[in-house]
Amino acid sequence: MVVVKYIGTSPVESKLGGDNPDPPSTDPHYREMAFQFSYEEQLEYIPIFVSIDLNQFEDGNKPTEIAVFVDEECKGAAVIKDGEVQLNAYITNITDPSEELKEMEFRMYFPGKTASTNVLNYSVLNPQAGTFASRKVKLGATEIPPLPLSTRLYQNYPNPFNPETLIQYDLKDDGQVVIDIYNLKGQKVRSVVNNVKNAGSYTEIWDGTNNNSKQASSGVYFYRMHAHNQTMTNKMLLLK
Repeated sequence: MVVVKYIGTSPVESKLGGDNPDPPSTDPHYREMAFQFSYEEQLEYIPIFVSIDLNQFEDGNKPTEIAVFVDEECKGAAVIKDGEVQLNAYITNITDPSEELKEMEFRMYFPGKTASTNVLNYSVLNPQAGTFASRKVKLGATEIPPLPLSTRLYQNYPNPFNPETLIQYDLKDDGQVVIDIYNLKGQKVRSVVNNVKNAGSYTEIWDGTNNNSKQASSGVYFYRMHAHNQTMTNKMLLLK
């Protein structure tokens, strides 16, 4: 999403790419919108990655949309296509709700039902242990996540991707972190991170461009992280 605000009264013409007669471009990416839940989109959001086992539902009675609620108000929804869903939660403008943390609630829409269904049981990934645990997700500034027990580089999401993907990693200790992206020839395409980070969990976004801000070609890429005398590499696929 791009928001452009013009302050003035005279008509103006603005071209994406400036004066470049042939600005870089990429094929448009269309995201199917959820229509069974009403919510307000915002510039900033927190992505929630949901994995749903659709095989547990009978054919013709599978959920088609999932939404997140806070205090009975929908804060985002997404269409369920293949069980892997990025649900954008528009909750960044919510301040510390109170001394008691507010619980986030998930609901799914089934075409054969007149009302949405609450998701009562679900598991949440513990990135430090690498396992899923059954617990509720709460919203609030006082819920401080524990520091990672190890330094770890996760698989990017989504993968394959177009036009951008998320690279998540954990740091057990403070220190210098370097994350670079390489093509199949071993050539460095993009420097993602090269600075000192505190211990914690982080997420970086690669928008599919190289260090010259030009769109990278489709294909297989490797992202490599060097931190705490460790080197970790994962593979990803950029589609056009």
